[in-house]
Amino acid sequence: MIKLFTYTDWLNSTNRRAVFPLLFDLHYQTDSVLNQYYSLTNSLEEADFAVFPIDYVANCRQGGLEKFRQFYSLAQQQDIPIWVYSGGDFGKTMEEEGIWNFRFGGFDQKMTARDLIMPSFIDDPYQSVLDSSFTAIDPGVVPEIGFVGYAQQGIGQYLGNWINHLKDHAPGPVKTCRDAQAFYSAPTKRYQYLKRLEAHPSIDSNFIFRNKYRAGALTDADRQRSIQEFYENIFETVYTFCLRGRGNFSVRFYEALAMGRIPVLIDTDCRLPLSTIVDWNQHALIVTEKDAPKLGDRLLAFHSGFSKEKLVELQQNNRLLWEHKLTRTGYFKEIYHMFKPKARQS
Repeated sequence: MIKLFTYTDWLNSTNRRAVFPLLFDLHYQTDSVLNQYYSLTNSLEEADFAVFPIDYVANCRQGGLEKFRQFYSLAQQQDIPIWVYSGGDFGKTMEEEGIWNFRFGGFDQKMTARDLIMPSFIDDPYQSVLDSSFTAIDPGVVPEIGFVGYAQQGIGQYLGNWINHLKDHAPGPVKTCRDAQAFYSAPTKRYQYLKRLEAHPSIDSNFIFRNKYRAGALTDADRQRSIQEFYENIFETVYTFCLRGRGNFSVRFYEALAMGRIPVLIDTDCRLPLSTIVDWNQHALIVTEKDAPKLGDRLLAFHSGFSKEKLVELQQNNRLLWEHKLTRTGYFKEIYHMFKPKARQS
């Protein structure tokens, strides 16, 4: 059992959406699995790790930086390592001694070994959207790749993305709460890569190009329809194209794995979760951005390198990977095994 100290009075309804993800299952609801591995203690002296209770970025934006510094100082006085959740699209690189930083994205070459990437924690789409169960599909002789999402080019789209980037990085106190990133027009990049794939003579494509994020849905019915189309597209194709968004990570990557399909990821200096125990090249086609112009040929070579049976097995393995290691329960079980040797308790 790993004992965790946190400010439990911060775990209220106001902070529910910003809470460190593990605390959600230890406080707001009971996860019978995770409660076998972790417990909360009110005594900092008894704790193995101190967990800052809410997202560092959200706390900083609310003017709570001094509260974080006080928490850090208390943990340092007891020589207790600190777990910090640095959420949002950008996250925040933490250089202070003793901090383990849980975040969704960032750039691999700029992060340290204490930056731990979390998967995007999503509900099981087979239960929440499709009302069905996982089934592997026939990979066919010709590879088929799918995509539904915001992918457009043009001066209007480009300028809109540039304006959003300037807003994200406007001068002021909020700027210091998260990492800065160079401008990257993801919708334009997606459009260009997808059009190349669409034109490849030996690949079948199943693409739906949106001109706005989530198809610009305004009503619940429209949102539900766009989500349904999104997951049906993943279900119907063995491969799913994945490229980063505003932050340097792809939620779609995890959605494809949850569906038991094979992601095709453009690697923009990404770091993937649990990379010391998961060989990600055994679960996805990962192509560097430098090699992205040859993506079609790389996909064709990948597909032809497996038998039909092996591609079916790969789909099954990806679904199992998501269930066992990329759900919130599965991920924090792996984190337990990673950190148990570092815990002070016997």
